[in-house]
Amino acid sequence: MKKKISLGLIGLLLTNHSYALVDYSESEPSSAPTPVKQIQARPAPRAVNTVTTQAAGRSNYTPSGMFFLQTEYGSHSVNAGDKKADLQTMKFYGRFETNYNIFIDATYTMLQTSDSILAEDGGWQQGNPQILVGLNWLRFGAPAEMASIDFIGGARMSSSSELGSSRLDKIVGLETSKRFNMFALGLGYELNLTGTAKEESEMKIGNIHHLKASLGWQASPDIRFAVDGGTVTIGSANENDTGLVLSEDVKYSYVSPKLNLGLGPMVSLTMGATFRTRRAKDESQLIAAKLWHLPGLYGNSLFAGLELSI
Repeated sequence: MKKKISLGLIGLLLTNHSYALVDYSESEPSSAPTPVKQIQARPAPRAVNTVTTQAAGRSNYTPSGMFFLQTEYGSHSVNAGDKKADLQTMKFYGRFETNYNIFIDATYTMLQTSDSILAEDGGWQQGNPQILVGLNWLRFGAPAEMASIDFIGGARMSSSSELGSSRLDKIVGLETSKRFNMFALGLGYELNLTGTAKEESEMKIGNIHHLKASLGWQASPDIRFAVDGGTVTIGSANENDTGLVLSEDVKYSYVSPKLNLGLGPMVSLTMGATFRTRRAKDESQLIAAKLWHLPGLYGNSLFAGLELSI
């Protein structure tokens, strides 16, 4: 009887250990392939690269956010024949970046002079408001070496003030940029399809071609340097235009160094100057064309302003 009981206990123990071995061997192959298949099917690296590329594209224009605001005060020395006249400008610039590869630029300018040769009214006057819509056509490359191509289009509105132009100009252009780690190179072309001047005292001109380039260097997180330059060609007026007209094309060049100092996480100070490297022919006559938005056309200038990124 004891022998039978001992044999039964030994058989029961062997049976339990056999079930444990069977359960373990069956669960291991069924559960292991599942996470392996999920990891292979999940494209995690591609998702990370996509997000990084989009964020870097936005940081081209607004390093701290979707809104970029700038106020800039400028003092211009205008060559008006045998004398020099002073012109002060106050520019308000804003940029809004969307999540759909579209951005909007808006510029509003106020002008003031104390020289009657430029304007009889010595107070601040409205310039020509400008609005541009840009399309981020192409972005490729890692953030440190990203290249981009943008298309822009918009208009420069007419103004009824004495210093503002009465024309309605249409603007189209192309901008491209390339990063080299801490450096950035930009090239652009802008075509101004000038409208007809409504005032008889305003000079009638042709289309304006603006070829520009810029080189930037980020010396530290709070210090940035940039040098902008360009060549501008102002076309002659239409043969059918009468009155005060531009009889031949005018071409000039300029260079503009800038320094940007970070004052806080969202605020920075910009200082710079614009110098002409090639003077326009008969530039004093072009005062009647009221092309104050063209850098360096009428003379050298100094400017400073605050930038806010939100």
